[in-house]
Amino acid sequence: MGKKYFCEYCEKSMADNYESRKKHLNSVNHKLLVKLHYNQYRDFKTLVQEESMKNFCMRSLKAQCPFGEKCYNTHFTQDQLKQIEFQGYQLEQESLEKRRQKILNADLSNWYKSIGAVPKCFQNPLAQVFMNLEQTNLPPSLRETTLQDVKNMEFTEWG
Repeated sequence: MGKKYFCEYCEKSMADNYESRKKHLNSVNHKLLVKLHYNQYRDFKTLVQEESMKNFCMRSLKAQCPFGEKCYNTHFTQDQLKQIEFQGYQLEQESLEKRRQKILNADLSNWYKSIGAVPKCFQNPLAQVFMNLEQTNLPPSLRETTLQDVKNMEFTEWG
């Protein structure tokens, strides 16, 4: 018995030779199943763009479209497409904000310690002081100023 080729999309196995594989990969059923598989992973922008170009399926109004996901027409109304587009925009903004916060809160000194390598620019003694600022006792002019510090300031002398 020869080798078998198993198609993950169609869940069928066949003889592993050039002719049968080519015939299967070019079949309409295989192409449709591949398309349905990758449609699951479309982002919101692509979904709205593709679905807005299609005509509306009149059978879907009665919830009796026999083609389901294979239908060439869209089953989304314009309001639903707008809602999907808005949800995608919100998710994208949340993702951007998370990335922005991650960058703002990044602490390279801890990262360098965690990977066990310190670049040459941080190996001199002065750089070591700046990497460990939170552990040193800084003069008041170099400490981070908080709102509470400003409220507690006493201005008795000027100049």
